[in-house]
Amino acid sequence: MNSYVLAICIALTWWASGKLAFAQTTTGTIFGVVRDSTGASIPQATVTARNTSTGFARTTLTDETGSYLITNLPVGPYSLTIGREGFRRFIQDGITLTVNENARVDAALSIGQVNESVTVTAEAIGVDTRSSSMGEVVDRIRLQELPLKGRNAMELARVVPGVVRVSAPTVVTQARSGPQITVAGGRDTENEFRFDGASHKNLTHNSALNLPSPDALQEFKVQTSNFSAEYGRYAGGVFVAVTRAGGNELHGSAWEYLRNKALNARNFFATDKPDLKQNQYGFTLGGPVLRNRTFFFTSYQGLRIRESQLFSTARPPDAAERSGDFSASARQPIDPLTGQAFPAIASLPLVSIPWQRSSSSAMCRSPTLRTAAG
Repeated sequence: MNSYVLAICIALTWWASGKLAFAQTTTGTIFGVVRDSTGASIPQATVTARNTSTGFARTTLTDETGSYLITNLPVGPYSLTIGREGFRRFIQDGITLTVNENARVDAALSIGQVNESVTVTAEAIGVDTRSSSMGEVVDRIRLQELPLKGRNAMELARVVPGVVRVSAPTVVTQARSGPQITVAGGRDTENEFRFDGASHKNLTHNSALNLPSPDALQEFKVQTSNFSAEYGRYAGGVFVAVTRAGGNELHGSAWEYLRNKALNARNFFATDKPDLKQNQYGFTLGGPVLRNRTFFFTSYQGLRIRESQLFSTARPPDAAERSGDFSASARQPIDPLTGQAFPAIASLPLVSIPWQRSSSSAMCRSPTLRTAAG
């Protein structure tokens, strides 16, 4: 019995460690160097990164070279505070951390009292000097503003350099009909997809699964090459997606997209426009459970498609139809000019047009039409 319990504990520990390792890929990092006004490094300075939306914070100290590193920060807006006895406190706002981003924020402290502060409002340095990975983030603004047919966020991978081909159907009808994306010359089955830290793919066919609606996504990143060892077993690209999170403020949205046949044109040979009714709708809702501690976020999207279905009913013609008589046929040819069925060809009066051959030549003369008069 003890061995059985021990085996369960080992399995749960392995599963939890795997989940934690995956979860690290959906976070970001803030790092930099703290110096004084003369350029000398400042050790043992307190550095705090605080998420301005949720109140989440992490704190560290600079080392003997004045360098600091804060890892595992959830994506979102941040404020960085740096302080040390004998120096004015340094505050930088406006830092927006994206998925897998290494944001560098260097600080220069000036001599003064700790209760004095210098506030800087600026973005972090855009060049990643800590990682050699190549890729691009499809951020929240692109998810909201760019045209998106079918509202499948995978389609926006087209804007990333290195992505060659994207096929992202809205409706997946079978196991092999999910998103197919070719990145940097790799096959569409050689990509890795991670959604909120967990693997997000069909393990049977090694193909991708659709992401939730764009209103529920915060952003996703496409890494095309030179990614770190944790992604080393994939020859294509790496897709890391993160959903939106709740905050201290209640927020939500609702939407519906309608498509029907009202503005469609009728086919020339059809008597009516084919039926098409498509409704795509949903909502999002997020907010606090315990302020600065626990939050919730939920979303839903529904899709209803009702359209005419065409079935192939071709069959070989029978003897009457081959002679031009369609009076007994289930479907009769329609004259597009009159909208009526063509009369049976066999019932039309035939006119005899004999041909006369010359005795001195094998060529035919002009036909002569015999009338009742002669």
